[in-house]
Amino acid sequence: MKRHFFTIALILFCLSVMAQNSVELTFTCRTTVGAYVQPDSILVENLSRGWSETFLYPDTVCLLNVNAQDEKPLSQPSSNPFMGTTTINLNVAEADVVSVEVSDLDGHLVARLPERTLPQGIHPLRITLCKAGTYILTARINGKSTSVKILNVGVGVKNAIEYDGSDLGIGYFTKYNPDNSAPNESTCTFPFRMGDKMRYVAYTSDKVSYEISKAQYESENLTLVFKPMPLPGDGIPCPNASSVIDYDGNVYNTVQIGNQCWMKENLRSVHYADGTTIPKEWPGGYSTTWNIAYYDYSSASMPLVQRGYLYNWPAVVRRTSSCSDNPGVQGICPTGWHVPSEAEWSQMLEYVGSQNAYVYGNENSGIAKALSSQSWWQGSNHDGAPGQDQSLNNATGFSVYPAGKFTPFGHTGSYLEKLGSEAIFWTSTGGENESAFTTCNIIYDEATVQSNHHNEFKCFGASVRCLRD
Repeated sequence: MKRHFFTIALILFCLSVMAQNSVELTFTCRTTVGAYVQPDSILVENLSRGWSETFLYPDTVCLLNVNAQDEKPLSQPSSNPFMGTTTINLNVAEADVVSVEVSDLDGHLVARLPERTLPQGIHPLRITLCKAGTYILTARINGKSTSVKILNVGVGVKNAIEYDGSDLGIGYFTKYNPDNSAPNESTCTFPFRMGDKMRYVAYTSDKVSYEISKAQYESENLTLVFKPMPLPGDGIPCPNASSVIDYDGNVYNTVQIGNQCWMKENLRSVHYADGTTIPKEWPGGYSTTWNIAYYDYSSASMPLVQRGYLYNWPAVVRRTSSCSDNPGVQGICPTGWHVPSEAEWSQMLEYVGSQNAYVYGNENSGIAKALSSQSWWQGSNHDGAPGQDQSLNNATGFSVYPAGKFTPFGHTGSYLEKLGSEAIFWTSTGGENESAFTTCNIIYDEATVQSNHHNEFKCFGASVRCLRD
């Protein structure tokens, strides 16, 4: 897929005694699974200064030029009243000799910043006062003085005025024509200085990216991330079958994936479609401890509507012997639906893996995040894993929950395992021996889906999704 980049170069010409500095930001837009997105626009907002500007695709160049003439010589304190310490900005329109002092209301000098030459720009001053009271802060620039009243209600460690910044000063944000270096007719300017809190958001006609909010100090490449959206025709309820009801009255929502119609919830029925009760123990074929037909771990915190029951394979297909790979084995599913074969599961997984919007990275098996639900997964730091930033999961709408599996034997007897960390589904494909195929094995900290033939003992308990005939 062609990669689309949206670049905003924010170039800060900062006047100082020795050199000029610049900041350049490059934005790339993509989905959480790595597919690149061409935005319609990007919003750049300065939260510290209270301005915003929207830039349209394609690339747009913006300049930040130092020009402090529009600022008042002294800003209001960052907090007023303040608890012992506050910050105030001193604006120097042109490089000049500056002095600053604090006096009490009786005119007594309390603190003073020694006279010094400052370059053009805005310079933060940190004011610290020992005693509570009202004071007058006065700045003298080029023989002219300006004052603000400040109120201290705390106890500082000393009386002091300290220069709290570099000589880079403040810049102005200027919009420029993307096709050349000359400004537009409608050039507008906005105040900006190093360390301002900035916010960046990208937009398409129907989507909004996750925002980035940060203090901006240096040049960098920023990625604005869009939550993946299902491709046209995917992720929506199946046409003419938005839901299906089993014999017990459970209602299951459906989801279209490619040209297949799936249940988007795990089965939780205790009857077959003809009303026959699913036996709690499946008779014959295995020892008694292996015969649990379905397992409901009711003490689990995950609700039944999300986890469903864990069934053994004979209960799922209503037989213990082999089952062909051909579709159409109704088994445990409602009328008009069937247990998907290994081939039908593979068809769905291969389709999802062929769509760049669903794939994380370069491997077409990196689709775990796009298939997984947005909750109940164990946390992970692995890129593309379902457990990493779960709010970005489920681009396909398939909504796989980590229901785990049931093991009917072990050192301490039967037990539930992998709840919250793994999902595993039965296929209708099995042999004459004690094993059958499972597929769509999704693990909380892996981007890939284990979709090849996986043999499990037929007595194990796994989840079931039904496929429309």
